[in-house]
Amino acid sequence: MARLLRGQLELMLRVIALESRGAIVRPQGFRWDRSAAGQPAPGGGKFPRGYQHLGSYQFLEPRLRMMGRMLECVRRMGVFLGAEGPVAVDGFRLRNLRYWARYHCETVVGCLGCLSGYCNARCEFCFRYGSMFQRFPHRLLSRAEAETRLKYYDPAVKKGLPYPVDDTGEIFLNRELLDILRAARARDPEALIDDLTTHGNFLDEATVARLAELKPVFVVISLNSANPELRARLMRSGRDEVGIRAFSLLRRNGIPFIGSVVPWPSIPLEDVEASLRFLDREQAYLIRVCLPSFTRHSHPVAPFQGWEHWEKLGALIERVRPELATPLLVQPSWYLRREIRAHVDGVIRNSPAFQAGLRFGDVILAVEGKPVLTRQDAAAELVRLHRAGRSARLRIARDGRPQTFRLDRDGPAEEDRYPYKPAGYRPDPRMLYGIHFIDPFPLESVLAMARILREHPEAGRILVLTTVLGEGLFRKVLGLLGQSAEFKLPLERIRLSVPPHRHLGGNIVVGDLHVVSDYVEHLRDLERMGYRPDLVLIPSSFTMGEWGLDALGCSYLEIERQTGCRVELVPTRPVKM
Repeated sequence: MARLLRGQLELMLRVIALESRGAIVRPQGFRWDRSAAGQPAPGGGKFPRGYQHLGSYQFLEPRLRMMGRMLECVRRMGVFLGAEGPVAVDGFRLRNLRYWARYHCETVVGCLGCLSGYCNARCEFCFRYGSMFQRFPHRLLSRAEAETRLKYYDPAVKKGLPYPVDDTGEIFLNRELLDILRAARARDPEALIDDLTTHGNFLDEATVARLAELKPVFVVISLNSANPELRARLMRSGRDEVGIRAFSLLRRNGIPFIGSVVPWPSIPLEDVEASLRFLDREQAYLIRVCLPSFTRHSHPVAPFQGWEHWEKLGALIERVRPELATPLLVQPSWYLRREIRAHVDGVIRNSPAFQAGLRFGDVILAVEGKPVLTRQDAAAELVRLHRAGRSARLRIARDGRPQTFRLDRDGPAEEDRYPYKPAGYRPDPRMLYGIHFIDPFPLESVLAMARILREHPEAGRILVLTTVLGEGLFRKVLGLLGQSAEFKLPLERIRLSVPPHRHLGGNIVVGDLHVVSDYVEHLRDLERMGYRPDLVLIPSSFTMGEWGLDALGCSYLEIERQTGCRVELVPTRPVKM
């Protein structure tokens, strides 16, 4: 055993440098001493005790956690020796960071990882309490770590160092936040600084003014109620008047924002409507309504039953939405819109689509004369035209009647079209001339499924596991593509099934929140009922990172190991909650 550990340690020390209390140490030897087992290290505590928790790296780079466990094992077998005696090894850092800067990250802020793991709010509706989302120690990103991450981030290829996946809290609790964002702006002078989600209670005039100096900036801010008393009762974070005033401050400073509302049952529907209209008056880029969710961990006693509250909210939204100039996004987005057509779900204020007269409910039939069937088809054509700097001619159906609209090109950079494109902001082709689509059904996933099935012609019983919200759409797409000679889907051998969310419980119904044990138990239930599949297809969206780990850190391969069923992951984008 000692020889094996020594060999592993020698290999690891080519990749990492050891630390003691934040400083690099170079031990000159190691003394094997079983009596050291279970004893606290001279630096105190269990390895590692730094502000970075290795568990939060397991999804993106689990090898870091493996090295931490190996060092802990070695340390329990003895002590490292320096020139003056034992050395307290309590951490490590990677050598050759340029080699490790290979992880894709779409934005310069995203490469920083979690800006703040703390939150001073105790929102009544938060479904994260008591669940796997809070399993790591909270921490704040330091400016020193941020500068290292930014140094090795390449905006051209969008790659950087591995970053921890932590539960994000209130970012403005990090007192170094604005300095970190200023460093991010220096690293990528033209980048849109987004990924900024806040409850807004720290966005006073001085802070918003400093934030405006970093433009282009985009903020997601939680309102939840425009009534200060109700908001205080719901969020329990203090300074609610500041949070409510922040919306007008952002608008006056030319910072576009998404306003978020979680209509918890304790808030009257009249107040929900008033909050939606408040955000519309404040000229939000988008209004996001997160249908309230809970788990058996966050709410041991269900705060509401079944779909009843969601149905009431759906009726309210459908009534109010046509009266708002701001697009209204409901999440989970497939709850109210279970279709694949190119349905316009809203139009950004002051955009080319807004000025042309498009509105919620229009269905795009063709773009520049090219027929489109799905949201994906329409979006792909609009992005292509937008990137080419061209106008776009649309044929749409409104109330069953065809009409034609022309969407102009974006104006010069200095033109102010807030909130679509404030002065100085570069137009983003993903804005689709201001047309808002909800998350489209991932047709490419069905095509990938067809390719997998061609590789397994021997599979007589094919089980496809989907979600409560995705099942209806998936059946539509299977029926559509199953008739195509190009794909030749064996519909007679395919069975769709929806595993319950047993681990989380509650009313969480988004596929990304399934865990491995949910699938294992569901397959065992089906086998007890006499059905055992030859092949199981599962959307990859429940895993995190490229290693196929669920939110608990368990590999999807455990499904195959525990059930004996052949399992294939179908590449699928995560569904936003």
